[in-house]
Amino acid sequence: MGGQSKIVTVQALRAVAALMVLIRHAAFREADFLAAGVDLFFVISGFIMVVSCWPEFGKQCAARRFMVRRLVRIVPLYWLATLLMMLLVYFGTNEVPNPRNVIESLFFYPFADGRPVVRAGWTLNFEMMFYAILCLGLSDAAATGGYHRLDDFGDPRDSRLGAGACGP
Repeated sequence: MGGQSKIVTVQALRAVAALMVLIRHAAFREADFLAAGVDLFFVISGFIMVVSCWPEFGKQCAARRFMVRRLVRIVPLYWLATLLMMLLVYFGTNEVPNPRNVIESLFFYPFADGRPVVRAGWTLNFEMMFYAILCLGLSDAAATGGYHRLDDFGDPRDSRLGAGACGP
């Protein structure tokens, strides 16, 4: 949460959620109640995102800044992990992953059937949906009760990321 002091109880709850997931994966697959650790972790993530973004709500270009930071932080590493997993599958089993599966994985498309190339990628699908919803809240329209303005993300006709009211 940046320069803000950490909320100790939330950090403790985050540790409990992580331990629940770890224990379930490591030894107790039949203990279904431990699967709630994933849900708890998602709730904590949502809370932390809202608290850390609170000063930005309603500011011009806040949605764009937020999404660009998230994409720069997540996408390159996830794409690299996906590529490495594809290579491991190919050289380990001589199988080529389904192209549709690869595209859905790379662009965080929610899977109706099948799984992302990186099995844990399903969690990023949910995170990306949450980020998109949070961006709607961050837009200046949410603060004023008006319609969402496209210039919050830049001019859609301009191929340069961030062209328009948000600057280059």
